Amino acid sequence: MPAKKSLTAFSPATVTLFVYTRLSDRYGRRLLLVVGMLIFLAGSAACAGAQSMGQLIAFRAVQGLRAGALEGLSFLMVSDLHTGQCRSSAQGALAGLMALSFLGGPLVGGFLTDTVGRRSTLLVNLLIGIAALCVILRVLPAKLGRNESRRIPLDLLGISVLVLAVGPILQGLDSSTRSEDWASLGSLGALGLGCGLLFVFVRAESWHPHRSYRPDCCSAATSQPCSHPVPLRPSRCSPASCCCRRTSST
Repeated sequence: MPAKKSLTAFSPATVTLFVYTRLSDRYGRRLLLVVGMLIFLAGSAACAGAQSMGQLIAFRAVQGLRAGALEGLSFLMVSDLHTGQCRSSAQGALAGLMALSFLGGPLVGGFLTDTVGRRSTLLVNLLIGIAALCVILRVLPAKLGRNESRRIPLDLLGISVLVLAVGPILQGLDSSTRSEDWASLGSLGALGLGCGLLFVFVRAESWHPHRSYRPDCCSAATSQPCSHPVPLRPSRCSPASCCCRRTSST
């Protein structure tokens, strides 16, 4: 059971995907990726020095806060650096490498744990992470992906509510799959809380002055979406800039 809790403490942290990808549009991919790498290195070092299962679970949660940066920004950077067929090939290669790491990581980690010890797997993470951080600082341009003015206000309320909504939903689904009674009170409570917060998020964004998708600016005669139908994107879609603005029939 404690081992399952250490895994569960890591998985809900993937809700940070929304935060990293959203902020990277304003501050650049490299800065947010470096922040995620530093959090990962700090969490790995703390896990290596954990003296109890409670400390390990807490430090695993800290380590998981980097998940949105490494998993989300990697695909965004491929889109920023490549175009056309090259982009598709690069994204396919990246997805293949991630799948290979998901398969090979547990095997290598289990071997190191049995032969050297549990802390050796975390120390390997530190060595690989430091090397990757040096490559990121050396190769990636600082302005990569920075395509938004800082004068545009951030929808901090929307980001916070969305993160708070997705977290309980993931926790409830994870608890229901790990327990024999999927309809337990804890799982249903977490799912209900997450769905309620998700409803609040949708309602709040529908009235936000800088929300991205505005159906009133789109033509009723076409099914084409607006130019930027991306959640949490502050650029307002106006009739003058909408790709599907209403045109005169004359």
